[in-house]
Amino acid sequence: MIEVDGREAEVDTYYFNKKRSKDDARLPLMYWGKYVQHDNNRDGMGQFLKLTQAIMKMQNEWNPTVPARSA
Repeated sequence: MIEVDGREAEVDTYYFNKKRSKDDARLPLMYWGKYVQHDNNRDGMGQFLKLTQAIMKMQNEWNPTVPARSA
């Protein structure tokens, strides 16, 4: 999960709306970008958001240090 705050906000909104009766006003879903309806966690396929691009760049360029095996 890239951005846990986004998921938490969506879950809170979902359960708030679920408790409301049919005639009560509901909270709208979050809208945090043109291509991502609610948060950065859904951007993995499209890679439209700068945060997702930065995470993928770091992941693809990272070279972990692996110690040599001792005999």
